[in-house]
Amino acid sequence: MKKYVILISIAVLALFARANIADRATEQTTDQETTSTYIIHGGNISSISKLLVDAGVTPTARYSSIDAVSIKLTALQKAELQKANKGLRFFEDKNFEVASYKREATDKGSNKALASTLKFLSNANSALWQVENSDTAIKELSTLYLQTPEQNGQIKSISINGEKVLFNQVSSEEFALIGYIQLRANQAIKVQVEFDSLQTVDPTLYGVDLQFSSGEIATTTKNSKKQASNNNRDTHYPELVRANLVHEQGVTGKGVTVAIIDTGINNNSLLQKGTNNKRRFTTSISVLEDKSVNDDYGHGTHLASIIADASKRSSAERPHINGYNGIAPDVNLVSIKAFDEQGRASYSDILRAVDYVIENKDAHNIRVLNLSFSAPPSSYYWDDPLNKALMKAWREGITVVAAAGNSGPDAMTIGVPGNTPYVITVGAITDNKTPYNFNDDYVTSFSSAGPTYEGFVKPELVAPGGHILGVMDKQSLLRKTYSIFDTNKKHDYFALSGSSQSTAITTGIVALMLEANPYLRPDDIKCRLISTAKAATTESGHLAFSIYQQGAGLVDAYQAVRSTEFGCANNGMDITKDLNGDEHYIGPVRRHEEGGDYYIPGAEGLEWSGVYSDSQLWRFASNSQLWRHTSFNSSSQLWRHTSFSSNAQLWRHSSFSANGQLWRHTGFNANSQLWRGNTFNSNAQLWRHRSFDSNSFLNNWVDHE
Repeated sequence: MKKYVILISIAVLALFARANIADRATEQTTDQETTSTYIIHGGNISSISKLLVDAGVTPTARYSSIDAVSIKLTALQKAELQKANKGLRFFEDKNFEVASYKREATDKGSNKALASTLKFLSNANSALWQVENSDTAIKELSTLYLQTPEQNGQIKSISINGEKVLFNQVSSEEFALIGYIQLRANQAIKVQVEFDSLQTVDPTLYGVDLQFSSGEIATTTKNSKKQASNNNRDTHYPELVRANLVHEQGVTGKGVTVAIIDTGINNNSLLQKGTNNKRRFTTSISVLEDKSVNDDYGHGTHLASIIADASKRSSAERPHINGYNGIAPDVNLVSIKAFDEQGRASYSDILRAVDYVIENKDAHNIRVLNLSFSAPPSSYYWDDPLNKALMKAWREGITVVAAAGNSGPDAMTIGVPGNTPYVITVGAITDNKTPYNFNDDYVTSFSSAGPTYEGFVKPELVAPGGHILGVMDKQSLLRKTYSIFDTNKKHDYFALSGSSQSTAITTGIVALMLEANPYLRPDDIKCRLISTAKAATTESGHLAFSIYQQGAGLVDAYQAVRSTEFGCANNGMDITKDLNGDEHYIGPVRRHEEGGDYYIPGAEGLEWSGVYSDSQLWRFASNSQLWRHTSFNSSSQLWRHTSFSSNAQLWRHSSFSANGQLWRHTGFNANSQLWRGNTFNSNAQLWRHRSFDSNSFLNNWVDHE
């Protein structure tokens, strides 16, 4: 009997072993057959295409701007191609999103309405909401979203059920509580907000919404049905950057075409006509498969209105106000839709869009390109195919304006494509909800900060990016998703925050400069913007924010249009040699060892610990001299072509030696000394995000408010 049991057991084990072998074989076959899309560059497009065809694979797209192709490959095919063609660079095609700073949607989108009453406490300069809570479960309050009138000034304190609470102000409306506030079942919630002063008791100007630790958002209903006037629209930001003074001189962007790569632009009546009430030139294309040019998401239309809204500013508070709601209300618009209805795109989509811009720049007189999206870098700037395409556009005479990103406030958070040293990269400030008081504006905590991984100072500029009012259709997904901020659903305007919006404002200013002087080249425009910007300084004259946060400072449209500066941008760099791979460049920024301050040798007062602080009094007042002459000259700070790996998988762990002598014996220029000593050893954590691990290609492009 035992003999039969043993034989049966052996047979069963054999079956299991055979099954496991079959499963492993299936897994290996699946791995070999699973394909990923790569962008391949590193030679001319004809030779690359021939190599791929000879290997039995066919490109899915070709990009003339950078001699690159997209192709779907299995892991085995990729390995064989890399082995046989050492000069090819393989860049994984990833999805990313547009870059307006917004909260994540709730897990289930579960919003509920709660009844509330509002009263005012004039003796305490406070508004007091009592919110009904009929929930039978214990809840934890985590965040408040407050709509309050700007004339009340700063919020001094917040109390929940009679107790003052600590909070972090995330944006102009969002207040994250430090520690959850536990609420009993059926307990009413009293929210008291104290202001600098109580200037108005109009209940339509106040609102509070509650978010709980579960992610659920409760929108409170207001006891007054009075609606704010739909006729009074004032976007404020043209006056903050002094574009209104340029409008008064008759300069409104006439004859200049701006291209916007985003989610499309809807045919909104506010964007169809210029200041003369005649239709402006517009054209829209889509590089997506469905070919629809409609902006179902809303982001692209919002950006277009910031740039081109020709409606007259109107303010109940300031009836004498002049000017337009857009920065350059007479520009022509070219919309290239590369993002879908969810606000997502891929490298391939963006590259097709950039190709279109370059190929049609003369036909449409495209002089400016707006890029309001960002993602963590996954290679040197010169190995990133999108950055290469934008360098080509810059060389072709197209001024590229890119978002810094909304991954701040930490240092070294500038994203792609804003990390491209040649282009104009823009961070965000907020007017602190006091649009006519210019002395309390500050760099937002979400705005990404430099330096870049190659040591360049970024962003070059900052522009308004907090609660920026722009046109957005009522049915747009973005507007529906964040409906709690829709303070008046009857009108076409909606507020968003982020470096996306700052970028659009700067793009409009570039268009004004080009109308005033059509012969300006991109380097000249960059020079004039940074040489006329206003740095945020303290009362003692010191920088209130580091150059790695504010760059040269707040952009000034009036002075930029009037400027005659030249020769102060992109000095010491040859963009053609960079594109050809003959020379690549590093910036001037170093970091003290052991994770110390960032600094520029020979430039006093520019040190920064990398820590965000908004505790000082400041004003954007003094014209910056930071980029004049040779302060940030990159000449003699270059790496030769022979120094570089061709696989675009930068800074993998094996590249670092234990003693901090980074990339030794790789032929780096000895004059650079950016990597001297142990400045970049493992303790310094200059690369602390580990974005350049070989497994860390772009997963998602970050979003921004």
